[in-house]
Amino acid sequence: MAGSGWASAGNFVKPFSDALTSLAKGTTETPVKSEFGYITSSCLEDSRPQRAGF
Repeated sequence: MAGSGWASAGNFVKPFSDALTSLAKGTTETPVKSEFGYITSSCLEDSRPQRAGF
C-alpha cells in the first residue's frame, strides 16, 4: 500500500485529479482509469479550506 500524502490534485493525471477533487472525507473512489492503469483513492482527511455557509 502506498500513499501520496498531502498533495495538490493538479499534480496527477487529469482523470485521477478530477476524482480526487470530488472525494469527500471518509469516502473511497471507485477505480479510475488513466494512462498508467487503474487507480483508487480514499480520503482520510481533507486539508482544503472549508467554505462558510451563508
